[in-house]
Amino acid sequence: MEHTYSFGIIGGMGPLATLELQTRILNYTKANSDQDHINYCLVNIPKAPDRSDALNHPEKTKVLQRYLSKAINDLHKVGCNYFAVPCNTVHHFIDNSMIPEYMTFINMIKTTKDYISKHHPGAHIIILGTDGNKAMGQYDNIQGAKVHYPKDALQQDIVDIIYDVKKGILNEDVLSAFDKTLKDIQQDMFDVPIFISACTELSLFSNAMKTKYNLVDPMDVLVHKLIDISKL
Repeated sequence: MEHTYSFGIIGGMGPLATLELQTRILNYTKANSDQDHINYCLVNIPKAPDRSDALNHPEKTKVLQRYLSKAINDLHKVGCNYFAVPCNTVHHFIDNSMIPEYMTFINMIKTTKDYISKHHPGAHIIILGTDGNKAMGQYDNIQGAKVHYPKDALQQDIVDIIYDVKKGILNEDVLSAFDKTLKDIQQDMFDVPIFISACTELSLFSNAMKTKYNLVDPMDVLVHKLIDISKL
């Protein structure tokens, strides 16, 4: 059987974020029929260890990398030349030794940093993510930008919101808490900042927040990149 996948996705980290990614691929693709949509392949690995836990536990790191390596090879076997992962922290665990020759990893973090440098030079950037993301400094060193993180108490509020989403809690209380946290963070700044939702769980609320704050969602940046790849 001929396989004609434009790209592959390694999902399940977390499941709701992966579903949101697929919804955006569907919604952002210009299509008048089923056949105008994109052929892609999804490998879902929700049972992979928590990424923040894996940062501090070598045994969990090994298990997570086994999951990732198998998923990458599964996508390669069905003919995917490109792949992406809608989880920021997991990028830390993917190294070149896992990626087969002639297969390309679409790095969401690098793509977003390039986008910020191009479209928001000189801006103050606030990184909204997990403690693991903060510890790794994944969005540090954005060329031409000044990168900041929330103060400790507000950082904990962001983490609590992320893990509420992982529990499937998507109600108005969580949305209001996110809104209040962004407002409190912004009030600490001399200039109006640009927020990066550096955890894809936060993408579930990003469209609502874009009407009130300057917010860049790496998931959106990734989706547009994947749609461009599908046209090659």
